[in-house]
Amino acid sequence: MDLGCGSGVISFLLVGREPSCRVTGLEIQPELADRARRSTELNGLTNNIEIINGDLRQAEVLLGKRRFNLVVTNPPFWRPGEGKPSPNQEKFIARHEVNATLEDYVETARGWLAPRGRMVMIHRAERVMEIGSLCTGRNLNLTRIQFIHPYHHRDANLVLVEAVKGSKAGLRVHPPLVVYESDGNYTKEILKIYSDDPTGSD
Repeated sequence: MDLGCGSGVISFLLVGREPSCRVTGLEIQPELADRARRSTELNGLTNNIEIINGDLRQAEVLLGKRRFNLVVTNPPFWRPGEGKPSPNQEKFIARHEVNATLEDYVETARGWLAPRGRMVMIHRAERVMEIGSLCTGRNLNLTRIQFIHPYHHRDANLVLVEAVKGSKAGLRVHPPLVVYESDGNYTKEILKIYSDDPTGSD
């Protein structure tokens, strides 16, 4: 499940990495959902990716009792009154908690996960404690965390979090992921992520 899938970029990357997987993308904005659906059709991926236009708070109505092994999500980063509102309504809704809060995303992910299923989320680094608290109260055990830094000399601005439903495993904190070299080019680690070879071998 790609929760809040936008135009479907993450769904496409998942299928590109693992062609046998099936992804359901949920997006509340009709225009974005339509864009993702058309991209799926144009790229011949309708057997792999299903796009649904709907509100994640209506999860059971939309998908019934379906359960997923993996839920990936990139929720809106900003609470009401935070950040700089975009005059573009599409971007404003995507970036700010207009329709759903961080708690809504975590609760929906928990409900859709199969036992031992994984939720993987990217969010602002400063909200990592809030994410941890929301997960702990919902039988989602944080198993992996990786902080993302824009440059080597800059503080982390993002965090990747993995939580497993019903897991008792300990928490692993991965080495920091740096996005840009000092010259503005992507680091080797970032290039490996987008490579056709996930091992990063030459």
